[in-house]
Amino acid sequence: MIDCGARPNKIYQELYETWTDNRFKLYLRMIESLEIRDDVVFSVITKKMLEETSTSADDTENFVSFPRMMKSVNVSVLFRETGRDEYKVSLRSKNDLNVAHIAEIFEGGGHKNAAGCKLRADIDTAKKIVLEKIKALQQN
Repeated sequence: MIDCGARPNKIYQELYETWTDNRFKLYLRMIESLEIRDDVVFSVITKKMLEETSTSADDTENFVSFPRMMKSVNVSVLFRETGRDEYKVSLRSKNDLNVAHIAEIFEGGGHKNAAGCKLRADIDTAKKIVLEKIKALQQN
């Protein structure tokens, strides 16, 4: 492809480093929702946030990974509202913490450091349940 004129740097930039203004606004709204409990960070994307920023669920791709960059954070959890008291939960971890085990509890899946599931609960209960499962896993 390079011999035919493809420019890998330009392609990479367009795919991974170029966001619409609205996507960036959504990201800022997500950052405002951050809540850190011990070494776990929670963030939330509501349907209202998507509406107000004229974005879609696709625009949240990789948002869960950014809070994990904080040195004190071992697990990042993103709750994306899909319905009333329904959330798609994305989990990312560092090191040896296998978040796939947590996702499996809620009939989700993934792999060691990246997993997801769906959860039906109000947001405060959902955070509490996921935190309990993370803490239990950390103790093993």
